[in-house]
Amino acid sequence: MIRRSTSARIALGLAVAVAAAISLAGTAAGKGTPSNVTVTCGASTLSATVTVQLMSSVGSPSVASNQIVLRCTAAAPVATAKIAPLSQPASAYAWSAFVTATTSTFGCGGTDPRGSTVTCVNAAGGAGSVTIRAT
Repeated sequence: MIRRSTSARIALGLAVAVAAAISLAGTAAGKGTPSNVTVTCGASTLSATVTVQLMSSVGSPSVASNQIVLRCTAAAPVATAKIAPLSQPASAYAWSAFVTATTSTFGCGGTDPRGSTVTCVNAAGGAGSVTIRAT
């Protein structure tokens, strides 16, 4: 039987622990930073339902996360949530909004860079709006 010295066993254990830590950190870092999503109902908006999904880019996007749905109302005008990317890059977000305002109902959507703020307004000029930001 071959005996290892205590220092050799400690060194081996430390090497295994460091390798495991690097492996776990690499996996977490490879997925990217979660995005904070904020939806804010504007004046005259009774409610808005917004779907958000991280995307690889604005130009030729591919899906980079699951979808989340947020809802704001006149009584609770701000909704927030986190969304984690499943792949990289995740430099953009796709969104769609369905808005019910005091005098109209409308929807809109798009794909925008992460960190940008977008506002959905009634293209026909009616009341209501919802603002979306994914950082």
